[in-house]
Amino acid sequence: RYLKQEHLTLASDNIYFKNLIFYKVPLAEALARYRGRLIYDAWSIGKIKRTEEENPDNMVSHFQDLDLKQTYRDRLVRVYSLCIDAYKDPEDRQFMRKVEVADKTTMFTNPPKKRLPKGRGHSVLEPMPLDSVSDPREKAFRLMINASKQVSSQMDLDDWNKACLAKCVADEMIEFKEPSKHPLTTIRSLWNYMLGSRAISLSHKAGVCIDYAGITKSFALELGFGDRVRLTHEGQHWYNQFQIDGKWYHLHPLRKFGKDCVFMPYESSI
Repeated sequence: RYLKQEHLTLASDNIYFKNLIFYKVPLAEALARYRGRLIYDAWSIGKIKRTEEENPDNMVSHFQDLDLKQTYRDRLVRVYSLCIDAYKDPEDRQFMRKVEVADKTTMFTNPPKKRLPKGRGHSVLEPMPLDSVSDPREKAFRLMINASKQVSSQMDLDDWNKACLAKCVADEMIEFKEPSKHPLTTIRSLWNYMLGSRAISLSHKAGVCIDYAGITKSFALELGFGDRVRLTHEGQHWYNQFQIDGKWYHLHPLRKFGKDCVFMPYESSI
């Protein structure tokens, strides 16, 4: 019955399978992920509709009042509904990203020592009245940050769920696009992350791994991770490192893993 959902067009299905093939996912696993994706998408349609109708905390009204493109406002409501408001309802939590710690690392055997110098993209936002913010994109970003902090405090989220909440915001906010192999593309993305506005980064419709990982780190910083979250890379792939309970894990962006939130441990610690 999930195949009858209006948003699941043949084109989107082809793109999803194409991404699975791009990441060399075995056929059986790809089919399992695809089924999970259908179930999750079907739930998300109903959840977003309920959020818009109930308008919890007036967040939907706040987004609608901002001078933004309708497509961007729709994405803000989607993220708020699926990544923040869902934590408040026990029935919805079964569709939230399940925290999973892998038995062993599946990508890197040792934690990379490379780390970026501190820059504008790494600082925590200073508390500021929303009325003093002029850029509607900046105001939308601060509204989402405030909502994330509020649900984290209300539901007493642990570090595992805080990291998954940050990842969820990035995964649902932007769409994945295949990265260009040209080195200037990577340099431009890195430059935008280091020196650009995080609010503008959030407003982009599509992005690559560094865009996902950058948004994830931004929200994790606001949720209190501080130096225990890193944006790092291996070759041209960018991802996040989290220190939880004294151990480091790498957490990879993109919703190609479905709705689960898989932390991959290192064989040695930093």
